[in-house]
Amino acid sequence: MPRAPGHAAGSPGRGAAGVAPSVSYHVSLVRVSIGMCAAKQVKIWCAHDGRLDATLSDARTTAVYCITQLGDADVIACGTDNNICIWRIAAQQLLKMVCGHTSYVWACLFVNDALVSASADKTIRFWNVDETSYAFGESTAILTDHRDSVYALCVFPDGQRLASGSADTSILVWKPLAQKNCKIGTYTQAKCLRGHSKLVYSLVAVGPEFLASASHDWSVRIWNVATGDCLQKLDGYGPTAFSSTPFDTL
Repeated sequence: MPRAPGHAAGSPGRGAAGVAPSVSYHVSLVRVSIGMCAAKQVKIWCAHDGRLDATLSDARTTAVYCITQLGDADVIACGTDNNICIWRIAAQQLLKMVCGHTSYVWACLFVNDALVSASADKTIRFWNVDETSYAFGESTAILTDHRDSVYALCVFPDGQRLASGSADTSILVWKPLAQKNCKIGTYTQAKCLRGHSKLVYSLVAVGPEFLASASHDWSVRIWNVATGDCLQKLDGYGPTAFSSTPFDTL
């Protein structure tokens, strides 16, 4: 399994003692969630004054690698070694452990009333979300086009298309088969972007037709999704570019 420099063989490539590998900003609550890998915790901070609002921890949970907000502003999903933990922030309550992946869950996001997760087991899974009870069944669909660990996910501004980045060095763009009210599991591969020479850690959509990617090859690339062309390569981020974000979201 690919890993960042300095990580022991067999250990997760995106976490180390004292490292916070995931940060999520909750607009509706003006909060920042930080996943602590080694500490096996999620800390919720108030973005206005830096106050620590909550620390989420449970003996059943493991290292935290990614965080996303679900439809309810008070509920978040966190990717762990094999599972996805669903937390209610105010009550500091672990609502559910969603099982299905067989290795580290590196990325997750909420789109089209569903939770989407990406894993070191080479798959992307879709989960129906009941926003009243937060009940989860088995994953409703599994995308298996990547040949290695899937590290990154992002959704485009249209709320329909997705992109995924992998240790196989590819970026796959996914589109729904239906143009409106897409049902979970009806995604198909629309484009394969190639250019990175090592694993792709982070993706962000920059408007409707452009994508930024950060890679273990020390570069950030800007892509035209429609044509598949790499418009620009930004070097000098050694040893590894772990994350990227557009300025207009800050």
